[in-house]
Amino acid sequence: MTIHNLPTQLVSRIKTREGFIITLKIDKKIDFFPGQFLHLRIDSQRYDPLLRRPFSIWNYSHKNSSTYIDVLFKVVGRGTDILAKEDNLKPFVMIPLGNKFNILNDRSNYIMVAGGAGIVPFYLLGRELVKMHKGKVTLIFGARNSSQLYGLEQLSSLGLDMHICTDDGSEGKKGLVTEILDELLGKQKTDSIQAFSCGPMVMLKRVSEVCNKWNVGCQLSLETHMGCALGACRACIVKVKNKDDWKYSRVCCEGPNYNSSELIWE
Repeated sequence: MTIHNLPTQLVSRIKTREGFIITLKIDKKIDFFPGQFLHLRIDSQRYDPLLRRPFSIWNYSHKNSSTYIDVLFKVVGRGTDILAKEDNLKPFVMIPLGNKFNILNDRSNYIMVAGGAGIVPFYLLGRELVKMHKGKVTLIFGARNSSQLYGLEQLSSLGLDMHICTDDGSEGKKGLVTEILDELLGKQKTDSIQAFSCGPMVMLKRVSEVCNKWNVGCQLSLETHMGCALGACRACIVKVKNKDDWKYSRVCCEGPNYNSSELIWE
């Protein structure tokens, strides 16, 4: 896989009720697989902030020989605050990064489980599964409250079977995504199901436990801090099984997507 380091143009910024969606234009035609991400230098004209930021790819499209990439984010620090407010930016991106979700073709039911900002990789995955007519596609999406349910309007347009929940009951069912997942798996023929999940590590661990209970294969997309995103700095390592032992895996290049059975939970 060829990794490109390219200048981009910030062509639009949309304020949603939960955050922002920016569109970046690249003067090159590039395709992405669901689950991949980009590493963004906020502004090539300055060195503050110095480090790049990793962002999952929400959506992308081609027009003529250019690629338009949509990035959904919430403001959590200096870098995202600049993205949300300033217009004359000259970002650079490294793309495409990471491995892809491995879609099993022998399944007829696909379940995506997202927590908060962990929803981002599932617009592209959901779009791809629906496009491929890969059976029933279900999304379980939960957050602390309704203000953290990102991209609901865009997700609704995909035609997914959606189950929404919040910790405080401000939208959808009051409760946890893992409770809904356990309930759904208990009602279905589980050997026809493949699950995917992204969100906080404590949630991913519980999703893994529920899927293991029902013998359902699950791929987890990990969210970690990254330095170089090329595997050199080893700032994003996690423990994975290695035959009868274990080893460190670099999320930026050997992930971010792992089978739940690979990970060692601590």
